Parts: sequence; C-alpha cells; structure tokens
Amino acid sequence: MSREAFLSAAKESIVRMREASSEVAVVHHNDADGLASAAVLQVALSRADFEVRRIPLERCTLPS
Repeated sequence: MSREAFLSAAKESIVRMREASSEVAVVHHNDADGLASAAVLQVALSRADFEVRRIPLERCTLPS
C-alpha cells in the first residue's frame, strides 16, 4: 500500500468514526508497549476531538 493510499484510508476511517460517535474506547495490553501505544493513540484521537476511554487488559487472548 502506498503512503497516499494509507493516508486516504486513515482519513476515511476518521470520517466514519466521527459519523458513529465522538467517544472512542482504546483497548490495550497493560504491558509497556501496550501502554505506550495506547498513549500515542489517545493523544492522536484527542487531537482529532474524540473523547478517549482507555481500557487496559491483563491478557488480550483467552487462556489456553
């Protein structure tokens, strides 16, 4: 996927998200990389005027 195609798809996703709601839930793992990536998403979505709720999970997969 080209950079232009990616950016176009990202913009379309934001439009669809705005049509659905101004609130977003970010579900993430509670380890270092999950917390960091959730923080980045929270900042980006907040800058796009979304109200962000973060939901940390101990485990993102079902136990086997």
